[in-house]
Amino acid sequence: MYGDADGYEAYMGGWSSLLAPLFLRFALAEKPEELLDLGCGTGNLLVAARKMFPGVALTGVDPSAALLERALAHPRLADANFTKGAAEALPFRPASFNAVLSLLVLQEFPEPQRALAEMRRVARRGGPVAACQWDFAKMPVIAALVDALVEVAPAGALRLRSSPVFASEDELRQAWLRAGFAEVTVRRLAVTRCYANFAALWGPLLSGPTPSTLTLARLGSTDREAVRAAVRRRLGADEPLMIRAEAFAVRGVA
Repeated sequence: MYGDADGYEAYMGGWSSLLAPLFLRFALAEKPEELLDLGCGTGNLLVAARKMFPGVALTGVDPSAALLERALAHPRLADANFTKGAAEALPFRPASFNAVLSLLVLQEFPEPQRALAEMRRVARRGGPVAACQWDFAKMPVIAALVDALVEVAPAGALRLRSSPVFASEDELRQAWLRAGFAEVTVRRLAVTRCYANFAALWGPLLSGPTPSTLTLARLGSTDREAVRAAVRRRLGADEPLMIRAEAFAVRGVA
């Protein structure tokens, strides 16, 4: 999974670019000297950090070589450092960063508490450690796609309705407290994205490398068209489409 950087960026890049500035303003009270983006993907959070905090030393880590290659090619990230690695075993010395952030990847960590322990280990004392995750029930594109897949092809799609690792702000708060962070704060963040028409929304779903979009890609043409009709029915026929999505974010101090 996540071997198609172009597909990921087409599907989720616009959303993460919208959410990144809001998340940075929530996570960081002041400009850090060195910032780590855990699960940096194609680099959208780091691009936003470069715009907001010129001169900060940026580092991204991700297990996907394809996503890292895409991030490396971004002109705004020419001076950033990128490393291939897993959240549960970060390849950095203790207290290496003033701030450790993670955007929209908490649900991907196989061992979330171990990942949080690593985030705390590489953060300097007093530094913010923050993360953000979609509220999948209030992320209409994902919710509509999953509902449509379950309606059309339940045998292969019911597993997509499994509960996320963190399903609420309180679960995030408790995870940060268990990891030993102080001054834990949670907040809900909302963004709105405009699609010129339904085709602009639907096209990226056909190539996205996430569990739901891969399930869509495996369907035959008849079922895929049925899913398309069901998604459009759920999101409405008005054009342009204005889609509002919500995420919850958590911040603590190492």
